[in-house]
Amino acid sequence: MLWSRLAVIVAMQLVLSYFLGRVMIPIFRKLKTGVYEPYIGDRYKSDGSEPSFGGVCQWIVFAFGIAVAAIFTSNRAQLFASLIYSLAIVFVGALDDYMTDAQGKPYGVKAGAKLGFCYVASFIYIYVCVTSSWIDTAIMLPFHLGIVDFGYLFCPITAAAMTLIIYSFRALNRFGIDDKSSIGGLVYAVGFIVGLGAAVIGNLSDNDTLTAYGYVSAAVSMGAMIWGLSPSKLKSGSSGGFLIGALSASVLAFDSFYALAALLLSISAFVDAFCSAMQNLVYRRKKKLLLKGSSLHMHLKVKGMSDYTVIVIFSIISILGIAAAVGIVYYGQKVYF
Repeated sequence: MLWSRLAVIVAMQLVLSYFLGRVMIPIFRKLKTGVYEPYIGDRYKSDGSEPSFGGVCQWIVFAFGIAVAAIFTSNRAQLFASLIYSLAIVFVGALDDYMTDAQGKPYGVKAGAKLGFCYVASFIYIYVCVTSSWIDTAIMLPFHLGIVDFGYLFCPITAAAMTLIIYSFRALNRFGIDDKSSIGGLVYAVGFIVGLGAAVIGNLSDNDTLTAYGYVSAAVSMGAMIWGLSPSKLKSGSSGGFLIGALSASVLAFDSFYALAALLLSISAFVDAFCSAMQNLVYRRKKKLLLKGSSLHMHLKVKGMSDYTVIVIFSIISILGIAAAVGIVYYGQKVYF
């Protein structure tokens, strides 16, 4: 059965995450400090030497999971397309990490360049999916509102939605390149729930490729928390935020019919990004702050909540998003199939 095979793959991904962290943390730390020290240090304490590049390590875990899962699914090409797409997006974040950690610069890649690159990569990816007939251009609306076929507008609109997802997770991860605005493991915890949600959608819609993708993605985030959960020994960095954003955005490329359900999976990232946007907008217009931090997750932390409490709150929001997404898919299967 697919589930039993996927369970083995998930277990292997978790083991790989652990050993990859032990090998790569000293190497990435040398880029930051200039000194190679083979030990990891106390897992439950941080000393400021913790490197970024968390997304780079976990992309390797994702690549391994996809390569094995492709053997048991009906559309291998679609899985490998998601792998190439995620690599392109992680590359942008890894450049940020390299500039800040290895080169010691107080800035990363220009914001406009990153945004444009993410949109173009998303457009090419979704265009390949449509032209390869892996997905259609029609989206189901709930509440008996019918089906809307976007036709030629599907690719540019979906690419914009995918870019929005990526940047929402980027904001959930941290504000720009400011590590002080990051809560170790938050973006991974939400990414784990998004992956599980994608697997549930795949199960309900009889899409084995999406099911496999969801479990592999969930395992990536679960494995990342081995070293990335607060206090992080391997920080997510920009690469981590972009990776989880890319994995969440890719759900749209597996089943266009349930695109609204796929969007609901990322609801907690949208909430955090919306709060950040409102904070910035109000400050620019009225020179007042709505929140005590740059985002909702930092506001909660400044208010005195622990990292784990904030993670639980956002996880609950994500679970509610899954519940709504499942309702949409269940409705679609019942009415149209």
